[in-house]
Amino acid sequence: VSGADYFSTPNVVTTWPELDLRVRAQVDSINNGYAFLADKLNSFFFALNPSGSVQRLNLRVYRGAVVTYLSATFPTSQLGVRNWYRATYDAATGDVKFFTADGNLEVPAISDYVQLGTTQNTGANAIAVATNSFLAGAWGANFTSYPFDGDIYRSQVYNEIDGTTPVVDFTAGSYVSGSTLV
Repeated sequence: VSGADYFSTPNVVTTWPELDLRVRAQVDSINNGYAFLADKLNSFFFALNPSGSVQRLNLRVYRGAVVTYLSATFPTSQLGVRNWYRATYDAATGDVKFFTADGNLEVPAISDYVQLGTTQNTGANAIAVATNSFLAGAWGANFTSYPFDGDIYRSQVYNEIDGTTPVVDFTAGSYVSGSTLV
């Protein structure tokens, strides 16, 4: 996905006991404060956003109230560099973790990911169920507000932490601009 394009998939899961989002991307710049990596409107989103001269990963989980989690910061020099970005949320414990891995790895092992900062927790709560499509490179509430500038090579959504079978597994080779990935 490149040049303010995005992909969407049909809704394939209605409950989320756990959430593990993994995205291999190169973000070249951040428009209007967010580079959306994965979004399921009214359930969760995963994005990269700037904070002064640094960047943070941002996971927002809709769980009755909207709760936003921010990773530890890392340098802006990450722009223009292919990386794996990962966030996990355990609905039973409330634990949230952020990770990165070398973007040159096609399929990193769980042990290849390095945690950014410490585990966060604001209490256990289920992720809201929504019937919206999954998106990468866009935000479901307004597709054009935050155009993605860069490339998404792979975007995976798992409903179990450290899972091996993704619920959504988008690869650039299976994408045709303007289509819906099934």
